[in-house]
Amino acid sequence: MDECEALFTRIGIMVDGQFQCLGPVQHLKNKFSKGSILTIKTGFTDENLTEKVKQRIVEKFRSAELKENYLDILTYHLKNIDLKYSEVFRKLAQIKNDMGIKDYAL
Repeated sequence: MDECEALFTRIGIMVDGQFQCLGPVQHLKNKFSKGSILTIKTGFTDENLTEKVKQRIVEKFRSAELKENYLDILTYHLKNIDLKYSEVFRKLAQIKNDMGIKDYAL
């Protein structure tokens, strides 16, 4: 979807050879997406520290599902679509300050 977003203003999605939806990227995301993707760059090489970060994420975001753990990057799917962005960023800033993670993106 990222590549399409960079190249096109409208996207069509086909399923079994039939158009299911057509429209601007943001419209499709608002209508069909469920939740958000959270990416955290821990900067840790110590697996114990990474596990502590994982525990904190699950404590703060009950709906968080770990999708990928590669090197020092954790990718989560936050299923709760009712989360306010201000609340999410407040919690992430607190985790960053407490745990010393490098960066995060939502």
